[in-house]
Amino acid sequence: MLITLEQMRKLHAIQLEMFKELKRVMEELNIRYYFVHGSLLSAVTTHQFIEEDDDIDIAIFRDDYERLMEKGNDIVSSKYFIQCSKNDDFPLSFAKFRNNETEFNQPVLSECNCNKGIYIDIFPIDFVPEKESRLLKIKRYLLKTRINAHLHTQRSFKHRCLIAFSKLIYPSYRTAINKRESMYSSCNSGKYVTIFGGKGSEQRLLNCWFGAGVSFDFCGIEVNCPNDYNSYLTRIYGSNYIEKNPAEDRIFANKMIEVSASYIDFGNGDCIGYKSND
Repeated sequence: MLITLEQMRKLHAIQLEMFKELKRVMEELNIRYYFVHGSLLSAVTTHQFIEEDDDIDIAIFRDDYERLMEKGNDIVSSKYFIQCSKNDDFPLSFAKFRNNETEFNQPVLSECNCNKGIYIDIFPIDFVPEKESRLLKIKRYLLKTRINAHLHTQRSFKHRCLIAFSKLIYPSYRTAINKRESMYSSCNSGKYVTIFGGKGSEQRLLNCWFGAGVSFDFCGIEVNCPNDYNSYLTRIYGSNYIEKNPAEDRIFANKMIEVSASYIDFGNGDCIGYKSND
């Protein structure tokens, strides 16, 4: 769906208020987070949203991530919900912080009976072994295939065959979810980490890039960013990352921006797009 810059600014305003509450909860639980992806790029360059970027992305080391999933909803405002595969019909490998009074309806989740409010993405950071056996790689791939079968996407014949095979190996979707979580949390130290569910370029990052983090201003809020944000951003976007707009492929004529939703309800009577009956 295409939206205007004015509509994108409304989305940003809601997400900024959401982040303030999420930050409060993380501080109360003594959880360290990092801005990542386009959110990090904007925090260290313009200190405000990239106009065409439609969300905020943060990452948290697995131990803190699990603590946020376990305790966060007990102390967060009732207006919000910390969503993960353990507390909702939600197959993605990371979490989302949702605004219960809004809707950001994504076709990819149309077959899932889950909270679909406007969101902030929360990615777990996992340690990974320096060497990984072929058998473990195959197991990871089969689990990913089994779980992603729950998503609404177009699939080739080969992919449908792989899904059928993965369901033979892991008949229970919920069991596959639990196996995936335990697999990625089994390694708790090391030189390398992966942002689980993130970009392909976020596999096997150096752990030392993160550390205690450094602060930057983002829309008037102090946010935490990786210690070596330069190395991280160079890995993700290249050496000229300052000139990069991660959303450039989604900008159309007249500055219309493509977002992954088919329908958005901003929660104040302002709605755009088509609302399906799922």
